[in-house]
Amino acid sequence: MGEPSLWELSKSKSVETYRFLWLRTFNHPVSARLDLKSDGTAELVVKVLSGQGGYKPGHLTQNRTLKVPKDSVDYFLELLNKAQFWTAPTEEEPDGVGCDGAQWIMEGVKEGQYHVADRWSPKEGPYRKAALFLAINLGGLNPRYNDVY
Repeated sequence: MGEPSLWELSKSKSVETYRFLWLRTFNHPVSARLDLKSDGTAELVVKVLSGQGGYKPGHLTQNRTLKVPKDSVDYFLELLNKAQFWTAPTEEEPDGVGCDGAQWIMEGVKEGQYHVADRWSPKEGPYRKAALFLAINLGGLNPRYNDVY
């Protein structure tokens, strides 16, 4: 996707950014990266590939940069806080067993710290809400109901 390494960006204490990587088995891979600015606003970079997350990822078909107002940034950060993102384990045991589903990977960089939380098809809660808020509400993606897994 040509995305920057957030781990590398964490070497700067002045950077705050979050990225949601949505790898659905049968749908296009999605990346939504929110780069915060000093005035509380942000830029959201949304990228979509042509392939399927569970198979070959394909090539870049969408690459958009959108301005995000402060109130939307604040709401996203509130959802991350409710999800206890910064103290959440990197991985959790999935609910149930299955081959099909999606990896929901949220990365964050703040004040020189890096954290990642990798979840398998979360069904509810603030982590899911935060991720979908980036991709759908702010990013303008419009997946069918059955494609949100």
